[in-house]
Amino acid sequence: MPPGRMSERMSARYLRGTAIRQSGQVACPLKEGDARRPMARRREDRLSPRKRPRQRRSQETVDAILEAAARVFTRRGYVAATTNRIAEEAGVSVGSLYEYFPSKESLLAALLEHHLGQGRQLLGAIGAAADSDGLPSLALLTRRFVDAMIALHAANPALHRVIFEETRLHPRLRQAMAALEEDIAGATEAILRVHPEVRVPDVTLAARVVVQVIESLTHNVVIHPRPGERPDDYAETITILVNGYLCGGAVPVLGARSASRPA
Repeated sequence: MPPGRMSERMSARYLRGTAIRQSGQVACPLKEGDARRPMARRREDRLSPRKRPRQRRSQETVDAILEAAARVFTRRGYVAATTNRIAEEAGVSVGSLYEYFPSKESLLAALLEHHLGQGRQLLGAIGAAADSDGLPSLALLTRRFVDAMIALHAANPALHRVIFEETRLHPRLRQAMAALEEDIAGATEAILRVHPEVRVPDVTLAARVVVQVIESLTHNVVIHPRPGERPDDYAETITILVNGYLCGGAVPVLGARSASRPA
């Protein structure tokens, strides 16, 4: 570009900037992350249902779509699944599907939220049973917790695997899962604090450990079972493991040398 043209453009930019300052307007450059916010909002819009069913017929349509989505996700995997296939599986038009769900991501979100609701119901039933039974033995409470988690995972193991192992969940969904885990840990802590058999020094930490251990073990034994083994085969062992920890079983000191070994 010739020097004269360059100086003309620089002068024009200076004059425009002066005019803006004199008019009282503020030129605000984009802050870091501002360019990404519209995209984040669009993704959030793709996650939420477009509308809620209000009549029985529309509710039946939504139920059929969600059941079809579960089957297609299970059969083909999340990546290969499409809204066209889900609509065909449900026996509805793609337009009808989009009337309620803007994307397959929103279908996955609805299935996960339903799963989390089932988790709250199952664990709420355990708490109610503890209240009605007048605080059963710790072993019995632990076994009920383990059985409930096995039942929750066993409702649809293949779909459970797709949701939690094959997809990258939206932050909002991860927050919902974390909130449920916090609630479960809080309810577990409340029981442990008043139970006479508990011997752990830090009840808050123990409650979190118990919830995470039971969830992790039951997930693996149900979703990835070994040939010839059933989840119920592990239930008693998991119960003994957790109950022994809570009752103050012997814990090895890390780094300590065995008395039978020479120094």
